[in-house]
Amino acid sequence: MAVLSAAERDRRWGALRESMAAEGWAALVVTGGPDPGPVRYLSGNPELTADCAVVMTEGRDPVLLVLDGTELNGGTGWIVEVRAATRPGGVGAAVLDLLEGRGGGLTEITGQVVVANPLAGAASSGLTGITGPAAGAAGATGQMGVAEPLAGAASSGLTGITGPAAGAASGSRVGVADLAGAPTAVVKALGGRFELVDAGPVVDACRTVKSSEELDAVREAAWVSDRCFEQLLETAGPGRTLRQVAADLTGRALSLGASRLEVSVAAGAFAGGQIGGTRGPDDGVLVPSQPLCATLTVTGRLGYRAVLGRPVGFAPPAEHTERAARAAATALDAAVRALCPGVSSDAIHRVASEAAASEGAALVGPIGGGIGLGGREPPAVAEGSADMIAAGNAIALLAHAVDEATGEEASAADTVIVGTDTGRRLSELPVGTLYPHHPPR
Repeated sequence: MAVLSAAERDRRWGALRESMAAEGWAALVVTGGPDPGPVRYLSGNPELTADCAVVMTEGRDPVLLVLDGTELNGGTGWIVEVRAATRPGGVGAAVLDLLEGRGGGLTEITGQVVVANPLAGAASSGLTGITGPAAGAAGATGQMGVAEPLAGAASSGLTGITGPAAGAASGSRVGVADLAGAPTAVVKALGGRFELVDAGPVVDACRTVKSSEELDAVREAAWVSDRCFEQLLETAGPGRTLRQVAADLTGRALSLGASRLEVSVAAGAFAGGQIGGTRGPDDGVLVPSQPLCATLTVTGRLGYRAVLGRPVGFAPPAEHTERAARAAATALDAAVRALCPGVSSDAIHRVASEAAASEGAALVGPIGGGIGLGGREPPAVAEGSADMIAAGNAIALLAHAVDEATGEEASAADTVIVGTDTGRRLSELPVGTLYPHHPPR
């Protein structure tokens, strides 16, 4: 998968270095795990899911530490220097070694698998990182396959090949992104040597306000989602199965440059089913009497996603069905209008809930979250959330409404970018029940 530009890399790394200096941190440690978003943010690789860590120290570009033998989906992104963390110490021990200036065999990637290399200080083609003192006029081949000459410990045109490791003095402050959720092995390895500080809020603050390049990537994914929903309105109809419809949409998304499309059904006879890929238990034949509340999640070529959901009807709707769809649309519209900088996420959820209630329905669950390269990015738009909305946020909103009198359900979803005054939806499609372009059979 493609990565964003070198200018975007420099913006992110520069912002984090400024934060490190302001906070008095000698190093910043960002770990993978259940939420790979922060590691993806630093590396630029939108698919990185490995058990790994990225370490930033003063005067040194980030270093990626990955368990020996781990497959790297999508490569190493912007990061040039990679170290294989070997067991039994694993990533925690590797982070400590790096900060204390130890370690340093060469690391090789063979078929996207990280392998510890016993060589040290000499050149080797296919290597992605050189650690320790550089010996002589060696060369290193990075992800692009281009060798650059080295002179002593200096690098020519490379950003991640260094001389002796820049470490952190004993007792110095080290920021760990999401300290409470960081792997226990990392916390144990560093805790006796350094003062650990939760760097999660600092990293989140950098991630949640998007650059123009990131927002363009979200807009690109949203444009594809609109085209796919138009395809749904052309091809969905009674007699076809959800799986057939999902296959059509996936082909359309990939043909337009997206890397992935997921179709989920949020209400109705197939509620809770995610269709596509392997056959799901909720796959079934569409019928005229049952509207389809489909939500498309499109992941663009740069790893940023967009969501789009509308009820799709195949026959004149019953009043209770239309009432639930109207409640979902009203709640979504209210949330979009309320997405103003400086407003709390809890307040957004409250506005959307009141809008649904005005239509005789209840809003169920959280209604949105930030869009980035991970699965859980602030702001979380949910009841009780203290996250604040800011200009430059990209947010996926989904309003799921249940009619209080009949229990009928409906949902509507949109991708929204927060401007200087309010939110702006990216979809060109109207909110409310949509009907296929072809006449009912």
